[in-house]
Amino acid sequence: MSELLVSCFRDVNLTEEVERIDSIPNISRNYVECWKLSTEIFVSDVLTPIVFYIGFGIDFPYSMPSFYFPSLQFGYLPHVESVGGKLCLFEDGTSFDTKDASEMILFCIKKAKRLIKEGAEKQNTGDFLSEITSYWTRQYNSEPEVKKTFFINNSIPTTTSILNAISYAVPVSGLKRKDTIVNTLLYCSDEEPFDSYLSRNFDTKNRKVLFVSGFNANHIAPYNLNFAAFLNHLSDKEEQKKVKSFINAHQGGQIFFKLTENRIGGIEVKPVRLQRNGFRNGSLTTCDVYLSFEEKMTNLTRLFGCLYSKDRIAERTFGELMQKQNFLVAGLGSIGSNLVHFLNGNNNVSFTLVDNEVLTVDNVGRHLLGYRYVNQFKVYALIDYLRSIRPEQKNNFGITSIQKYIGGNFQKLLEYTALFLCTGDTMTEEYIIDAINKGELTIPVFILWLEPFGAAGHMVYINPNSIHRSLSINDALTKLYIHNVISDAEYKSQENHFTKRDTGCNGLYALYSDNDVLLMLSAFYPIINRLLTEPEESTCYRWVGNIKRIVQKGISVNIVPVETSQGTIQEFPL
Repeated sequence: MSELLVSCFRDVNLTEEVERIDSIPNISRNYVECWKLSTEIFVSDVLTPIVFYIGFGIDFPYSMPSFYFPSLQFGYLPHVESVGGKLCLFEDGTSFDTKDASEMILFCIKKAKRLIKEGAEKQNTGDFLSEITSYWTRQYNSEPEVKKTFFINNSIPTTTSILNAISYAVPVSGLKRKDTIVNTLLYCSDEEPFDSYLSRNFDTKNRKVLFVSGFNANHIAPYNLNFAAFLNHLSDKEEQKKVKSFINAHQGGQIFFKLTENRIGGIEVKPVRLQRNGFRNGSLTTCDVYLSFEEKMTNLTRLFGCLYSKDRIAERTFGELMQKQNFLVAGLGSIGSNLVHFLNGNNNVSFTLVDNEVLTVDNVGRHLLGYRYVNQFKVYALIDYLRSIRPEQKNNFGITSIQKYIGGNFQKLLEYTALFLCTGDTMTEEYIIDAINKGELTIPVFILWLEPFGAAGHMVYINPNSIHRSLSINDALTKLYIHNVISDAEYKSQENHFTKRDTGCNGLYALYSDNDVLLMLSAFYPIINRLLTEPEESTCYRWVGNIKRIVQKGISVNIVPVETSQGTIQEFPL
C-alpha cells in the first residue's frame, strides 16, 4: 500500500464512509487497492443510500480511479456499464492535475453521485438513444453475449430487403494462437464485393439475411429481446409478416436493422426442434415455437455491425474524399514498393503496378513486403497487400517492363495522375525522357533512385507542360546522372565496391539500407504531395544521405561534405 493512497484514504474518510476491501465484487481486473464507499444521494428529494466501489490502478495518480456501481436498484442507467457497473465519468484521454490526489478522488466521488442521481431521476435517459451504439453492445439480464463481427458494405439499405452474407474465418494474430475470428460482410449486390477477395483468401460460408427498415429501438435500457418483443418493435404488420416468413423459410436466421448512420443492429433466431408431441410433422414453424413454447422467454442473441465504405473511411480520416489520384508505378523494388505505401495515404487512390520480377529472400531486407510473399511476382504480392488494407481499391498490374506495358501507345497514360519511375535503369529513364521530348508523354513524371551506400537520393520531377527545350538528365558520354554526389571517377573505376554480385550476369545490386530508403522517401514525399496538386517547373531534387560514411570509406564526392549536412534537400533546375 503506497503512502499516497494511505494519505488519500485518510482524507476521504473525513467526509465519506470508506473501507478497504480485497477486491471489487465480480470484477476480474487487478487493482493495487480497492475501496468500498457507502454514501447517500437525494433521489426525488428522498435521501437514498448507495454503495460505490473504487479501484486504483498501478499508475495512480496518473490514471483516474475506476468507479463501480453494480446495484440495479434504479434499473439500468446511462453511463453505467450493464455488467459490473463501471461508471463512465470522463472521456478517454482526459488530462487532469495530479498534484492533489485526494481532491481528485473527492471530485470523482461528487461526479459519480451526480451521475447516479441523474439516472435515478430519469434526467439523462435521452443519452440511451443519442449514444445507442454504446448501449446496444452491452449485455442485459443474463442474455447471450452480443456478436460484434459484422460489416455492411457500401451503404445501409433504406427499405426492407434480402441481403447476401459471407462469413470468413480470419486467423488470430498472436503467439501460439490458432483461433480464428469469424467476420461477416453483408452486401446488397448479386456479386461478392472486392472482386471476390474474401472467398479467394479465406474459408467462407454464404447465406441470406434479412434487413428490416422499420425497427424502433427502446428509449431506455435494457435492450435484451425475445422474439415477440422484437416483432413488437417493428413499425407495421407487413414487416412482421416478412420477418416471420423469412425465419420460417430458413428455420431461423439473422435479422438486421439500422441503428445510426453508420451502425447496424440485429438479432439471431437459432434453429429449434419442430417435432413435438401432439403435433403433426410439418405443422409447427420456427416462429410458432418462439412465440408459443418455452423459447418465447428466451433472450435472442443480439448482433452489431459497422458500415464499410469509401465515404465512411474518408469521413474518419480526412473528413471527406480527397481528390482522386490514379498512379502508374513502374519498378517495385525497395524504392517503388515503399513509395506505394506513402502514396496509399490518399483515401481516394488507385494504382497500376508494373514490374516483371519475383520477390526473393534477398529482397526482404529493404522491400515493403516480407517473407510471406517470397517467390511471388511483386505485382501480385503488392496488390494483395493493398487489398488487405482496402479491399475495395481498384488496382491493375502488368507483369512486364514499362516499355512493353506502354507498347508505344502513350495515349493510354492520359488516365493517370502521374508516372513514378523507380526502376533504377538508365535506359528505361531515357526511353521515358525521349517520349517527353517528342511530346508523346504529357503526364507528370517522377524518377526516383538512391546512390550506393545511401550517399544521396534523387528525384527528377518532370512537368511536360513546363518543358520548352529538349531534356536530358544524364551525361551524353558516360550516361551518369549529372547531379550525383559520388564522383564520376568513382563510378567509372573498376575497383569500386558500390555494388555486389551474387551469381550470374544479372545478380548485381547496390548497397543501401531500408533506413536509407525510408529517410529519402520521407524527405521527398511532402514535395511529391505538393506537386501532385500544384504543378511547378520541372526540377531535380537531391537528398543528401550518408555523406560522412562515404567520406570515411575514402570515396570521392562532388560536394564539400563539411558544408552539407545529412538530410539536406537541394534543388537544381532541369
